[in-house]
Amino acid sequence: DDAYLRGFAKAASASGGPVFLRWASEMNGTWTAYSGNPWLYRTKFRLVARVFRQEAPNVAMVWTPYCTPRGPIPDYYPGDDAVD
Repeated sequence: DDAYLRGFAKAASASGGPVFLRWASEMNGTWTAYSGNPWLYRTKFRLVARVFRQEAPNVAMVWTPYCTPRGPIPDYYPGDDAVD
């Protein structure tokens, strides 16, 4: 949680329309810098979701894993309360 994230959330709120935020998608793919640590990914996704819920209620958080490998997909799920 920092000024950059809150500023981005406030800008999304100021858009006045619905926004779908696909943050850090395909996290289960090895080509992403944020793969390999499901706990850290879930923690950061939840942080981003919390800030956007506070600052930009018009933003829906989209969780989009890559279709394969299927095995680690559930490990990265941040929870129903963080995903719209």
